[in-house]
Amino acid sequence: MRLPTYDYRSGGCYFVTINSFRRQPLFGSIGPEGVCLSPLGRLVASEIEAMPARNLGVVIDTFIVMPDHIHLLLALPDGGHRTLGWLINAFKAGVTRQCRVLLGDSNMRVWGNRYHEHVVRSVDAIEPIRRYVLENPARWWLRMMTHR
Repeated sequence: MRLPTYDYRSGGCYFVTINSFRRQPLFGSIGPEGVCLSPLGRLVASEIEAMPARNLGVVIDTFIVMPDHIHLLLALPDGGHRTLGWLINAFKAGVTRQCRVLLGDSNMRVWGNRYHEHVVRSVDAIEPIRRYVLENPARWWLRMMTHR
């Protein structure tokens, strides 16, 4: 869902979640020590870290690669030439290309069709989002242990 009155061409801070195709655990697994990334998960993390170098003014504040999704807290510059949608679609396409080469599967689907975003509208909202992102592996592990 997009905010109907928000100008997505303007700069801003966003909390983004992107799910893997059919929520498959392509990117790793969760253990008592946290996330253990698969080769695809390491590729995804590497591409997130490279995003600012490829997109002038983009800042990655916090991110986590989970087994079947990623969370990103990022900022786009005011007056930039890229929208959030453009950035996310370029990221997903680049990762998909590399995953297909890595696994030798030219038809592999890596991502779900959509992504979820939340416009961060105040500085006070940033710290709870950071905490949510960084504590996500521990919540998963706890949920796994209590549902056995």
